[in-house]
Amino acid sequence: MSATAVAPARPFEFRCLGPVVLARRGGERLRLRTRKQLALLLLLARRQGLPVSRDDLIALLWSDDGESNARHSLSQSISLINKLLGTDVIEPCQKNQLLLRDGTVWLDVAEFEAAIADGRSADAQALWRGGLFEGQWIPRAPNFERWLTDERDRLARQLGAALREVLEAHRTAGDWQPMRKVAEALLDVDALDEGAMLAYLEALALHGERTLALRRYGEFERRLREELDAEPGSALRGWIKRHRKGDGGPPAAVPILRVSDLHVLPAVRPVYGRQEEFALLWERWETAQRSGEGTFLIVQGEAGIGKSALAGKLLNQVHVGGGSVCLARCYRTEKSVPFAPITALIRQLSRLPGFVALGDVWIGELTRLVPELRQRFPNAPQPMAIDESARHRLSDGVVQATECVADEQPLLVVVDDIQEADEASLALLHYLGRSVATQPIFLLCIARSGVQLSEFERTFFDTARAAGLARFVTLGALPDEHIGRIAQQVFAERGLEVAETAVQRVRWVAGGNPLHAIEAALAAPTQDGHFSEEWLEDPSQTPQRGQESFLRTASERLSTLSQNARHVAQVLAIAGRPIPECDLAGATALLPADLASAIQSLEAAHFIRRGGTTLAIVHEQYAKWVEAGIDDGAKRRVHGLLARILKESAAANPSARYEVALHYEGARDLGEARKQSLAAARHAGSMGAVREQASAYELALRVTRHYDADVAVELGSCLLELRDFDGLMELCSSAGTQTPLRSDVRRDLEYFRIAIDYHAGRDRLLAIRNRLVDLLRDSAPFTNRAGATVMLMRVADRTGDHVLARRVARNLRKQDLRSSERRLSRHALQATGFLRAKYYWPESALAPLRQALQDGQQANDWDVEHLCRAGLGAILRQLGRFHESIVELERGLALARRTPNPQAEAASLMDIANAELGLGNFERAAALMEQASAIDDRYPRWMVRCYRYVNSGELYLLTNDLPSAKLHYSAAYDLASSIDLWPVALLSSAGLAMCGQRFGDRRALDRWAQTARQLAASRASVLHDRWTIEAAIAWHSVLVHNDAATAISALDRACRELARRDVDHWLRLELEHLRIARHVGLRPDKDRYALLITAARRHGAAAVLSEAMGLSATAS
Repeated sequence: MSATAVAPARPFEFRCLGPVVLARRGGERLRLRTRKQLALLLLLARRQGLPVSRDDLIALLWSDDGESNARHSLSQSISLINKLLGTDVIEPCQKNQLLLRDGTVWLDVAEFEAAIADGRSADAQALWRGGLFEGQWIPRAPNFERWLTDERDRLARQLGAALREVLEAHRTAGDWQPMRKVAEALLDVDALDEGAMLAYLEALALHGERTLALRRYGEFERRLREELDAEPGSALRGWIKRHRKGDGGPPAAVPILRVSDLHVLPAVRPVYGRQEEFALLWERWETAQRSGEGTFLIVQGEAGIGKSALAGKLLNQVHVGGGSVCLARCYRTEKSVPFAPITALIRQLSRLPGFVALGDVWIGELTRLVPELRQRFPNAPQPMAIDESARHRLSDGVVQATECVADEQPLLVVVDDIQEADEASLALLHYLGRSVATQPIFLLCIARSGVQLSEFERTFFDTARAAGLARFVTLGALPDEHIGRIAQQVFAERGLEVAETAVQRVRWVAGGNPLHAIEAALAAPTQDGHFSEEWLEDPSQTPQRGQESFLRTASERLSTLSQNARHVAQVLAIAGRPIPECDLAGATALLPADLASAIQSLEAAHFIRRGGTTLAIVHEQYAKWVEAGIDDGAKRRVHGLLARILKESAAANPSARYEVALHYEGARDLGEARKQSLAAARHAGSMGAVREQASAYELALRVTRHYDADVAVELGSCLLELRDFDGLMELCSSAGTQTPLRSDVRRDLEYFRIAIDYHAGRDRLLAIRNRLVDLLRDSAPFTNRAGATVMLMRVADRTGDHVLARRVARNLRKQDLRSSERRLSRHALQATGFLRAKYYWPESALAPLRQALQDGQQANDWDVEHLCRAGLGAILRQLGRFHESIVELERGLALARRTPNPQAEAASLMDIANAELGLGNFERAAALMEQASAIDDRYPRWMVRCYRYVNSGELYLLTNDLPSAKLHYSAAYDLASSIDLWPVALLSSAGLAMCGQRFGDRRALDRWAQTARQLAASRASVLHDRWTIEAAIAWHSVLVHNDAATAISALDRACRELARRDVDHWLRLELEHLRIARHVGLRPDKDRYALLITAARRHGAAAVLSEAMGLSATAS
């Protein structure tokens, strides 16, 4: 029910909230003789249709008169009221009682209370014109005065509660003007309401009226002191402290900052529409405030649709409300600058309350990106060793910093245009997004849709969506109503009288895009201060819509500006990000007066905007178009000027060197571009930012006059680590055309070619093994020799050449004893664990892996920690310690999920599923395998798929789903055979043989068991996970060759060995041993049954225990 819908439908209207008005339905005002008659009518109308005691009325209104006089006065008042209203509206109903006939008088108080009860707060506000019986005093009626005071207070409290609900609704919707009006209404009810005053001050600040807000606070403070002799509460004092102090700026002593590091909140400007989207953002923020449960949310939409404006509105409202806010923007010129937006984020965090609680170790790590922190925290230690784990330590430092700030007050972090972010920053945002769920942190990222994404960027978004890590909000076209309001605002700013035809034309051109609407309204042609009649009447004047119209009109408008203005726009477009006005003067070489005039005309034309002391193109869409129209000579000059300006910033901030190198390349200063790009590569490598390091090496290779083979090898190593095989193949092809090349470079290039074929599954493993043996035949050094040696160890193992695998592993271990390089230590770690766990006894591998795990944790090396936990989980599973195994593997899974690494996540899921199989938790194992399968479908990798097929086959075999088991084993065998993956081919052929045995298909059993025998060829003993192999061969001997003695003997030998090497497979093989013994008619071995049941119970193998007890009962 709206406020206009409360018009009375009864014969009489009685308004008592505010000035008292009694009137007929038509509007004729009525006057009663005395105020007591008004009071009597009010008392009866409050209980309209219900009896009211005469004694109660006398007690309230005529308590000072004698009883007879009082009753006479009451009767006389009733008679006069009935006479005035023209009917007997008041009549006696029972003994000594009166009644006002129902449906006679419409009373605003009753309607007000009904609106409050129904939750119609806006209607209640519309009915309130003031206090009850405002301005009325009833003589000689003290009881009525007391009753009236209580009623006034009660109704005012009801109104206050209702208005606060309306206020919060406007705050949630981001409607600042209605919020201000409701706050004023609350202050009218209670001028000393601190909550209302705080909301009023916030609304003023959000409208840009900070000075007025400070003045209103001073007036409120004085009134509070004069009337109550009190001071404002903590919330108000905290607000005024923040706003009197201001945001401040960076300390004067800090080095020159890159522009993207400067902390300036977006200007407060109207955002039309988007109430639902803003309400969702505000609700997420309030959840973080109230419950401490944070949110990671990504807002997507096309260019110009209003994403940044919506985020800016939230930032300002949170900031004014007292929350901590950080805003980092990503720029296309910084896409290969490692941690570019994160650097800005750290600088802003360092200025917020709570940052000082961050540990010195983490502050030391953050000084990698923000060196000036050392001036504030001189006792912070130097960052830990520069190595591949630096990126992980830096990520932990940033997360710790956000948590310290959020512990002081809830934190909103906005990262704009993340489609332009470098991969290192995206990985860190992924990790931060996983961490906010238990912290009062709202992480809001803005992403432009419809742009081409790299594989890593797709992985970032896909992982966030599939894992439920982030909530996605997509902004669609803005409704025509709000596009029209935008057009009206622009027309008003241009001093034009708004014409509906012009608004409709803008709606048609914009197609729901606010940026296109602004451009169309700015470009609308005028004549003598009025819209062009031709433009209004001829639709052919705007034949294009959307982006086409936007580009055409922007070009036409810019061409009308002065040459200096166009030059300034070109400099800002090439810079690709905001530039301080002082630097802009140097980059344009314009006189101060000319520069000021150019800036003024560009601002008036809405091509550029200010942000603090900086200037930038209003939108990236303008920047791309402006840059495209600059000739090569002008570009070179601008690039040269920008490079020299930014080089000064890069001296204090090494991350900026890549951007400087890009500008030197644009200026054709190749020598300086090479110098800066190599410095950028070293800096990126020091923080483990591999993609950014590769980009810097690509730039260095591009600007080097002669082919630099050493840079090419470094670039190839980066591309291999990134699994960028297309880029690596292109590099190898390009290098192959260069002559002559050193022998070590040729070896590195050959290793890259082998690695491409290995990881992409383009060549058979036997051929890859032979190529690696040839590559490593002599001891000649080359950069990637250690990596090639580890690959040879793995390939030898996977092709069944265990002698070669053991020899290579021992050599790696010996090399580690002679070297202190960290990379080689990781390879030696793999070799040590591989040797001890596979070829000797698994338990002996626990100690070195735990030591390596401890070292990795101390160094925050997630890769080593994940590798160690995966190894520990596998070994503990072999030892039958399934629950401990699952704990380690789940910790490893959490590590894999810290950064978008879906292949590592899939491998961890499969490892946990195998441990669950050991416990007999088949449903849980199936669910984990399904998750791994979903990842593998999105990011296929032949090796993961092979093992997934064979593990799924074993699951279905154990659950007697034989058709599914046969299907997966067949897929695993076909894939493994095509690439010489010996263990999977052997396990899958044995699995198919077991399917034949379970089906009773002796022909299939014979075929696949023979295949398994041929593949094993006395090499199967090195496998610990081989119960299906031993069982298949034993059943083959019994059912096909009728040789039970050989089968039982082989099973006894295998069981004795597996009891020490792999408890999981020993338990299953013992169970199969009992089945075979029973099948051939051997007398039950009670001790063997008891041993198996005891072992299965001790290790928690529920499925084995159940089957063993069933067999034991049958045998008895």
